[in-house]
Amino acid sequence: MNITTKSISKNEFLELIEFDKIHFYQSMEKLNLPVAMLPPLYKEEDIARGYNQGDQIDWVMVNGHIKAGYLWFKMELNYLFIEAIVLQEQFCGLGIGQYILELAEKKAKQANLELCRLVVMPNYRFWLCRH
Repeated sequence: MNITTKSISKNEFLELIEFDKIHFYQSMEKLNLPVAMLPPLYKEEDIARGYNQGDQIDWVMVNGHIKAGYLWFKMELNYLFIEAIVLQEQFCGLGIGQYILELAEKKAKQANLELCRLVVMPNYRFWLCRH
């Protein structure tokens, strides 16, 4: 299995929103989490704002053609934050989470930033796998 990333283009913002609805919100519903506890749905302007600020918003690709998920890295102050990671459930346990964490470390080092390893931030998405 080959794991790569591919930048999300402006014309894919709505696709990311739909992906998020299916693979984040529906998964949270399966866990019976109240909607009030979940971060708000992304809007096209949220994604556009991050995109225009230079955030890295990528599809996580498997074997070059399967969109297994997405990641969103945000750079603020002297830190690289992982704003969101959402994977389809069938790709959990295949090493993609480790790939993303290593990629975040690499990106932080390249940009001479610290990787924010632990932070509690409301309205952020971290859905790697359901255990």
